[in-house]
Amino acid sequence: GGAFSFTVTGTDANSFTVSQSYTLLITSDSTPPVITPNVVSTLGNNGWYVSDVTVNFTCADETGGSGLASNTVAGATLTTNGANQSVTNTGDCIDNAANVASAVTVSGLNLDKTPPTLNPTVSPNPVNVGGTATVTSGATDSLSGLASQSCAALDTGSPGVKSLSCTATDNAGNSSSASVNYTVQGTLVGKCGDYTVYQVGSS
Repeated sequence: GGAFSFTVTGTDANSFTVSQSYTLLITSDSTPPVITPNVVSTLGNNGWYVSDVTVNFTCADETGGSGLASNTVAGATLTTNGANQSVTNTGDCIDNAANVASAVTVSGLNLDKTPPTLNPTVSPNPVNVGGTATVTSGATDSLSGLASQSCAALDTGSPGVKSLSCTATDNAGNSSSASVNYTVQGTLVGKCGDYTVYQVGSS
């Protein structure tokens, strides 16, 4: 590229001469446009997204370049749970010098929109008044995995049908809870001072 100056001279039939000077600026553009991605979603924990992941792409020519001739670049939305997913732009981006932008791939996209499932149990159930039992959350998570799980304390201080809740959180930050009913068995016999006496089992 560069600037070139020249003069055009014309003479008519009456020998009248006119001259005009011009400067022609020739530029070169060998640099293709650049495609830039933008990820739109809700980022949870440990690099996991917890809502649909939309990857948008924009394309621009360099400052002082020849400018864009066409731009049909488009992105996509991930809606299916999965680890290490990727999105590559579709379409083309071409500048006025016929340079074509290189396609861009966004990889390593982890999507987990599903909270853990719980199936809490109390064993044994029923449990005797003042007795002990094991409480299990039964939590599972098939994708990002369990980060934590816990259950409320068991109450066997008095007879009756009771309930407790368990909660689990996965590594993406999704949480869920579930409850389990259990029966505390025993028959009230009476009181002895400050103590309440129950009979457990047959007499």
